Amino acid sequence: MTCKTTRMSIDVPLEEHRLIKMLALAQGLTIKALLASCIHEMIYTENKLNKTTLKALKEAHEGKTKKAKNFTDLCKQIGL
Repeated sequence: MTCKTTRMSIDVPLEEHRLIKMLALAQGLTIKALLASCIHEMIYTENKLNKTTLKALKEAHEGKTKKAKNFTDLCKQIGL
């Protein structure tokens, strides 16, 4: 039995495309198979979001996120 499918097209930076391609090759997969696997895992995961994650998602949705110049600045802001 086959399921109906639809084609998706996304734009990614060239360097990210190269990294995705290397990840797929390292696992013996096509890019399509790797991304399908990642999407499937995200959709069907049995992990539940904890309170901290839910709060962070709500704050992000409301535009209450921290802004940082770079990763080092972000770590400094959050006390790491």
